[in-house]
Amino acid sequence: MNNEMNEFDLRVEQKNDLGKAKREFSRIGFGYLIFSGLSIVVSLVIQIAVLSANEEFYYSHLFLNLVTPVSMYLFALPVLIAFLRGVKPMPPEKRRIGFGEIASYFAVGFGLMYIGAYMGNGLMAALSGVTGNDYTNGLDAVVNGNMWVTALFVVIVAPIGEEFVFRKLLIDRTGKYGCFISALLSGVIFGLMHGNFYQFFYAAMLGFLLGYVYMNTGRIWLCVAIHSVINFFGSVFTTLMSDALAELLEMNYPTVEQMIDIFAEKWLWIVFMLLFNVMVYSSIACAIVLPLVFRNKLRFGKGEIDIPRSERFSTVFVNVGMICMIVFYVIEITLSLIP
Repeated sequence: MNNEMNEFDLRVEQKNDLGKAKREFSRIGFGYLIFSGLSIVVSLVIQIAVLSANEEFYYSHLFLNLVTPVSMYLFALPVLIAFLRGVKPMPPEKRRIGFGEIASYFAVGFGLMYIGAYMGNGLMAALSGVTGNDYTNGLDAVVNGNMWVTALFVVIVAPIGEEFVFRKLLIDRTGKYGCFISALLSGVIFGLMHGNFYQFFYAAMLGFLLGYVYMNTGRIWLCVAIHSVINFFGSVFTTLMSDALAELLEMNYPTVEQMIDIFAEKWLWIVFMLLFNVMVYSSIACAIVLPLVFRNKLRFGKGEIDIPRSERFSTVFVNVGMICMIVFYVIEITLSLIP
């Protein structure tokens, strides 16, 4: 009789835990829905106001880079923080990490970025072939321009802001349900937030990795550093390299004399390009091989509250808040496909 009562109490307790978890994930979903929606609304208001006041500044590279972080971090972020106060934060514990582990995170992260970028570019190329529309990557407009402005916002502002919003705030409130659930949710929301297929895949993959890193190290600075370095090589460095080697890249069949002249003038950039390509393909190999080789050492530990495997998807994603958030992002991505 006592055993039956104990089993009944355990089932009731587990049901209560799942109900609480579902409510918390729903609140998180609503929070990020409000954050994204408010960011868009504030961004539109700022753009309309600036266009009316100073058309020249509106079309400047500085304003293009400035409007999104201002609307997100100065206006929408305080609302998100206030909304998430209803979910108690439990930051992951800090642990010591060695240079080899840090280097592996950088290598895998860089490789995942390129794997995801190839997937996104390939999908958009396929959609262009099917629909006949010429889709453009919105990131190009942000990157192409003053390199100092790009470096400031893409390499410094974005990594700090995004790691706080999509790792620190989110994982502190979901880590108690386990590393895999928390990192997966971080990656999914981070990918969807970018609002297009060009960036979705690499952002989701990188978000998952950075969620794993934060969960297992407790060091948000490491996530910021990885994010910053990846953004630098993926945007600033590649743009500088393309500009320096534009003449060579535009040649279809250069003569030997032309090659010799360009190499004499741009030999350092050519060496950088070769080294960069080696780094890219090496990191892609690391992103594929390292998780397989060291799969037994991966730390996807359970949280303080264990959600049964059969209940994980429904608990995390099948709730009002998450469904509304996902629908919002799907609509945003769909609108990005309209020419």
